[in-house]
Amino acid sequence: MPSDLESRFHSFMASLPDAESIDSILAGKEFDGEKRADYLVFDRRLIIELKSLEVDTYPKVEKELASHRNRDDFPLIYGEVELQKILKHLPDGEQINQRIFNNTTRSIEDGARSAAKQLQNTARLLDLPDAVRVLVLLNQDIDILAPDVAVARLSPLMCRTDAAGNMTSTIDFAWLIFESHSITEGPAAVNIPTILLEGPRAPDMSWFIDMFERLQAAWATFNNASSSPHIGRVL
Repeated sequence: MPSDLESRFHSFMASLPDAESIDSILAGKEFDGEKRADYLVFDRRLIIELKSLEVDTYPKVEKELASHRNRDDFPLIYGEVELQKILKHLPDGEQINQRIFNNTTRSIEDGARSAAKQLQNTARLLDLPDAVRVLVLLNQDIDILAPDVAVARLSPLMCRTDAAGNMTSTIDFAWLIFESHSITEGPAAVNIPTILLEGPRAPDMSWFIDMFERLQAAWATFNNASSSPHIGRVL
């Protein structure tokens, strides 16, 4: 069952006058089994694929720590203690931390890889080679997948290269909407972080930012909120 945030975003897209559902466009039997994204907007200049983080991966942290609790060098813990305070006492704490990061953020990588294929195939099927390919990543309530964690996992994926050093990323921008977290200053309900990550092709698509700002403003209006995204450049 989709989260409230995901359902809300679909309703938002349906409210846009120029948004098109790609499932409706590619409804013919000849497209059965073809991977496709979710929406086209701005006269098909933008292709959007939506992914939502809905599985809490914190149990993977507990599972990893449980495998080390019987070690002689594992610290005694009373009450709740930050993960990093535990790991700094272990000689292999950095390696453990990397495993935890990889395991808890795998859903982000899986979603991004799937989105990349859907965006690329949609551009091919609809003959839209110049359309901007946008991944929208939603997080309603998974605390462990914080915005900075998602950025750290997504950035390398958006900058992938082949053996010859050529960029292979098919995601031009990633729009992160995380209602799971809030900015520390001001009331949490109106301080929801929104981040735009720019991929390798972004410098050639400067015109997209104006479109994004319009899209961002429309999303804020749809949710009766103000809007001021943090734009992050992926190099």
